[in-house]
Amino acid sequence: MPLAGALWPFLLNGLALLLVALVPAFALSLIVDYTPTKAVLLVCCASTTIAGSLVRPQRSLTGETSSIGPAGRAVLLGAVSGLVMVSQTPIVDNLPIIFRLMVAVAILGFVVERATCLLAAVAGSERGAPLIAVAGLGLAGSAPIWLGPWAEYLGTYEQASNAIIWLSPLTFLAVMADYDYLRNHWFYIYTPFGGLRYAYPGKVTYCTIYLLLGGLLWLAEHRAILAKATNANAE
Repeated sequence: MPLAGALWPFLLNGLALLLVALVPAFALSLIVDYTPTKAVLLVCCASTTIAGSLVRPQRSLTGETSSIGPAGRAVLLGAVSGLVMVSQTPIVDNLPIIFRLMVAVAILGFVVERATCLLAAVAGSERGAPLIAVAGLGLAGSAPIWLGPWAEYLGTYEQASNAIIWLSPLTFLAVMADYDYLRNHWFYIYTPFGGLRYAYPGKVTYCTIYLLLGGLLWLAEHRAILAKATNANAE
């Protein structure tokens, strides 16, 4: 029974995640006549990551005291992203890419979860932390759009373009899918990167960067919790 009690919220959260993440994926297929397969996979992963930040079980921000901790939610998020991708694309032709993207979503979900927990620890309340984390995710994800003019201004410096591109979690997903999304029709028109030189990081390098970021957020969270406990005892 204890095992069943622990799995039940895990499964319920997974079902809720799946239902929410499927909405943008199916909407894309209905609105757009043709979208490259890898672009569809990126939409599936992005929608799952955002859904994972908003759809969460009760007391999930308390980390270890929750039945679904951050690591468990990261695994769940990766699995749900795989189901969403399989529902939209042929699994046989894209299995290696789907697997790599599942890993990427799990890592990205872990980072977002740790950032959300840090926000909750600093504020002393869970209220609003998921929305702030999603806003930060969206801001970073759209960096090639709103920082594009700076890349164009510094066009002779490839490192500047690389820094802006690497900042985006969307780039992380694109790298794992072997997809040069900045050459996509929309990005080619509305961002300057079609005429600039840039380079993507390697898959292992990118995964390592995000895992280190998640670890740093975890340390910062625990320092915030310890500082609050120390202040409370002092009072």
